[in-house]
Amino acid sequence: PRRGWVERKFTYRIPQKEKQLQVKLAFAQGNVMPGQEQTVSLTVMDDSGKPVHSEVSLSVVDTAVLALQPEFRPQLMDFFYPQAKLNLTSFFSSQFQSYGYGEPLASLFKPNYWYSAAKSEQEKLREDDTAHWVANLVTDDKGAAASTFRMPANQTIWEVTAIAVDKNGRFGESKDEFKSQMPVSLILAMPAFLRRGDSMEPRISITNTKDSGQTYEVKYSLETPSELQVENPLAASDKLAPGKSVDLVGKASLAQLPATGKSLSLTSQMEFAQNKLKFEHNLRTMDSRIPTNESPPEIDSGWKLSQSEQAPIQSVRYVVTQGIMGTLMPSMRWLIAYPHGCVE
Repeated sequence: PRRGWVERKFTYRIPQKEKQLQVKLAFAQGNVMPGQEQTVSLTVMDDSGKPVHSEVSLSVVDTAVLALQPEFRPQLMDFFYPQAKLNLTSFFSSQFQSYGYGEPLASLFKPNYWYSAAKSEQEKLREDDTAHWVANLVTDDKGAAASTFRMPANQTIWEVTAIAVDKNGRFGESKDEFKSQMPVSLILAMPAFLRRGDSMEPRISITNTKDSGQTYEVKYSLETPSELQVENPLAASDKLAPGKSVDLVGKASLAQLPATGKSLSLTSQMEFAQNKLKFEHNLRTMDSRIPTNESPPEIDSGWKLSQSEQAPIQSVRYVVTQGIMGTLMPSMRWLIAYPHGCVE
């Protein structure tokens, strides 16, 4: 060993116990079926074990989402009793993309802007990453409170976070998990959207996912709105041995567009092992009008717009360009609309 000395620093905290609250979580079911109701009960006590009248925020979030995007806020203990840490976040961090920091940084890439920027979705995808959220759950004189909610269709592990605070400024936080899984899987396949007059063949697959064990008697039906004209309804009643499945194909057509909104709601109802489950499915609808483009020949040859009784023309936009301008103008519009206005 060489001569000399080495200095090291060690940080630790001494929180005040009288400023902390203890939050205990309990679930009505440790494994709840998707589509069923779940009840989360909690009890808030002080450091001496006495019940506390407090206000609690409760969230139930999919752990898969939290693994990709951790909570932005720090833990309460870290917030009130912070320790020195290195707050380093790179551009490739998921937190940067999730909270909007990636877009300004991506603009620094200049010509390669679109390669690094997050791409926007024209249609917002519906993701049930949050099963339940309540911000003002109030405990009673015994320090107890409960919240009941219906589970979405996700088969995953849910993380429950409860944060309590009282009028004296005391705080507490607790986390726990429960499962939402079922031995029978349900997969419904149908088009992303329908136009008026279109027909579809929705397909359903119900499978007993267990390799061995119980045989389930399954009943299934799909409820459709009045706008859909059903020719072959989706309904089944069968016994599923372990590893077996039943596949169904239906047929329906969109007779008319919905009076309000742009989507239809379909409901799947399934019963097995004394469980009654309901799942909602959204089907987007679109107008029957389809834009088309036709270009006439360069010489006058009596060109006419084609139409039929089945597809009458509702509106026409006529654009005239000639010579080199006809080739140059579309390119100029694209260059001017380029993110950085580059005209090369």
